[in-house]
Amino acid sequence: MNISRLSTLLLGLAIAVITLGLVAVPALADPAEDGCHVLHKACGDGGGIGGNRDETFYDVDIGILNETILGVSTRPWSTFGKGKSIGLGDGSLGHTGVGRFTDLTIFTSSDGPFGELDTDNITNGQKCFPSLPAVIHQGAVARGKHGQAEAGFFFEGFTHTKVEGEFVEINYGFRLTGDFVPDPWPPTDIDTPIMITMTAWELSATNEGKAIKDISCIGEGATNVTIIVTGPVSE
Repeated sequence: MNISRLSTLLLGLAIAVITLGLVAVPALADPAEDGCHVLHKACGDGGGIGGNRDETFYDVDIGILNETILGVSTRPWSTFGKGKSIGLGDGSLGHTGVGRFTDLTIFTSSDGPFGELDTDNITNGQKCFPSLPAVIHQGAVARGKHGQAEAGFFFEGFTHTKVEGEFVEINYGFRLTGDFVPDPWPPTDIDTPIMITMTAWELSATNEGKAIKDISCIGEGATNVTIIVTGPVSE
């Protein structure tokens, strides 16, 4: 990856954190009940992810045993906007990540959506996501319109086809939607985590032109992944 492309990526991440980014993930769902969309725009009362650190913090676990998407928050996430969303962006943290994906089998397996094999028996998904853990640079979980569950993440991956002899590193926007989020939301008792079932995913290559998108792992489909939100916890 050349220096100019790295600079472009970092700039894009910084802008994403400030604006609640993912502007290149258009129209993925209805806005949240409070008018703040977890992926599209900044929220009131202090801005976007991490913009309104109100001293209420939560741990987030993505997936449980035998699910094909697994991850975890490595820093406590906090409510933002009007309190219907929990998240964190790492723009002020040196882009060191707010969590990580430890399993993306849904994308890398031969029977997955990017399972086309090359002559070395490597899937397109394995080329897009060659190593784990994958750093999550921005994450959010929200109760959206009509109580549906929404989650959005930024993390780094690659194209599945080389450009000038190298796979191109890009910033993926990953979105999960699912079932009704139960009350109370956010959770109020650390001993009673809230479990949310996500049933659909969408993966996009943010801030990229058509030529790069055409060789990226982008798509949508069904899934079954549980997100567990625990808290309040200490920062």
